[in-house]
Formats: sequence, C-alpha cells, structure tokens
Amino acid sequence: MAEADIAYVATAGAAGLALALSAWAARLRGRLAARNRVAESELATALVDLADRDGALAAFEDVRLALTPDGQTRRLGSPQAWAALTRELASEEDHERDPGLVVLDAARRAAGPRLDALIDQGEAFDAFRFALFEHAPDRPERLEAPMFALAEPEEMLIDEVEAVWAAIEADDDWAPFEAKIRRLRETGQARG
Repeated sequence: MAEADIAYVATAGAAGLALALSAWAARLRGRLAARNRVAESELATALVDLADRDGALAAFEDVRLALTPDGQTRRLGSPQAWAALTRELASEEDHERDPGLVVLDAARRAAGPRLDALIDQGEAFDAFRFALFEHAPDRPERLEAPMFALAEPEEMLIDEVEAVWAAIEADDDWAPFEAKIRRLRETGQARG
C-alpha cells in the first residue's frame, strides 16, 4: 500500500505543479497582452507624430531658397508655390520685388535680432563653429533629444513672460504658463 500512496502523492504533486505552471503561464500571457496593447498604442502615437512631422517637412519641400556661393539667391520649387508664398508674405509695395527677397525679409522680421546677430558675426562665428566640429560631444546621446532639433532655443525672454502673464491676467488662462513650464522641464532634462 505504501507504493500506491507514494504513486498517488506523486501524481497529485505533478498535477499541482502542472496546474501552477498553467496558472503562471496564463498570468504571463495576460501581462504580455497588456504590454503588447501599450506598445501598440505608443507605436500608433509615434506614427501619428511622425506623420505630422513629415507633413510639416513636406510643406517646406515645396518652396526653398538656395544661397549660391556668390551670395545670390536661387528659388527652388514650383512657380505656383512661390506665388502663393509671396502673396502671403508680401506687403502692398513688395508685390513687384523678387520673391526671394520677400521671403528673406519675412524671415528677418520673424527672427529679428537673432538672425541679424548671426549675419553680423559672419566669418568670426563661422571660424568658431568650424572649430567646434573638431571636437566630439562628451555625451552624444543627449543630442538626440527633440529639444535640440528646435529652430529656436527654449528661453525666458521678457516678451514671452509678459505674454504668459497677460493670458493669466486677462482670461485666467494658465495653459501658456503650463506649456512653458513643460518645455523648460524638457529642456532641463535634455541638457542633463
């Protein structure tokens, strides 16, 4: 009888072990399915962001202004796109001007002092910039942060601070403030 009891206990133990493994496998499948749903959701969000960025970049592919070595400009893109852009950017007296100059003037108005500073620094700035190329960044992975792809650095200029405060004061609208804080935090994290 002892052998039968041992066989019964061994069979029950094996069945218990199989049941435990089945329960563990079911929980694991559930966790993997949940992770898969999260990954698919994040992928869908990333694909939407990528499509948005591709759309924004495609808008710039229609019209480009090339600078030639002799300092002249050359328009790239369809004449229709240039005509639409010129209509959008030009003032009344600008309609007879070269569309490339109209675009450059609009860029100067939009970028203002920052663009003027880069132009004024000219060769000295270029020498400094090329000297930087001789050195590798100490932590190149930081340069992959989206913050470093922005056209303008994230700053706290007085005009922006006043605009954020004006929205709070006029309409109790804290959204610009919260957006600014979010961008500053992202900048801080990217700069490590």
